[in-house]
Amino acid sequence: MTRRPSPASGNARRAIGYLRGSPRSEMVNPEIEEEQRAALRAWCRAHGAELVAIYDELVCASGPLDERHALLGALDGLRKLDAGVLVVARRERVGSAVQVALVQHLARTHGAVLAIADELEGERLVSEGDLAEAFAELERVILQSRSSAAIAIRRARGSPSGEPPYGFRDEGGTLEPEPREQATLELIRRLRAMHFSVREIRAQLEAMRLPPRGLRWHLTTLQRILRRQRSEGLRGTAAGPRGTA
Repeated sequence: MTRRPSPASGNARRAIGYLRGSPRSEMVNPEIEEEQRAALRAWCRAHGAELVAIYDELVCASGPLDERHALLGALDGLRKLDAGVLVVARRERVGSAVQVALVQHLARTHGAVLAIADELEGERLVSEGDLAEAFAELERVILQSRSSAAIAIRRARGSPSGEPPYGFRDEGGTLEPEPREQATLELIRRLRAMHFSVREIRAQLEAMRLPPRGLRWHLTTLQRILRRQRSEGLRGTAAGPRGTA
């Protein structure tokens, strides 16, 4: 898999493991935990890698990525511990297709790759088609949850003058959500919640080839979007930790 250029590439001989329990269980299952630990150790032995840290979410490991703090810690630890691999026992331990796609890309921004212990070496985790499908699914969820918020903003502000803000379009004097831009806004919010700087967010958007309104993503545009997300209090923007400008 091709990596996105990053500030530094992690050491492929150093790996961070992630364990996840059943989202439906409020108790730790020792057998599931040990099965995952054994899979991580076996993968590291087979690839000559050192397992430098393990982050676990073995109880109530459900919710969106920005509410799964151990997974966020594992991603953040890649750069801090100079690890080039985030390894999990099975694909479903990461989550849905959307979450696998996002974690794979987020690992790349830290100069690392996502490895699934029970899958063949070189097997593609998420193809471009898979990523597009996952992103489309994310769009549908965001559009459904944001429609009422967009209407409320429109009513509070009155008819927009000039170009509508990123994420919306003017439909006969009514501000309506633009599905693809709304999905991009959600990704920006989640990346910010994961402590990405504005420059790192821009690099991620460019790596995923997400179109801006103009010719390219400008830092000032992203800063304006982040300020608007904070000030307007759109549904869901309070979830997870926030970074600083």
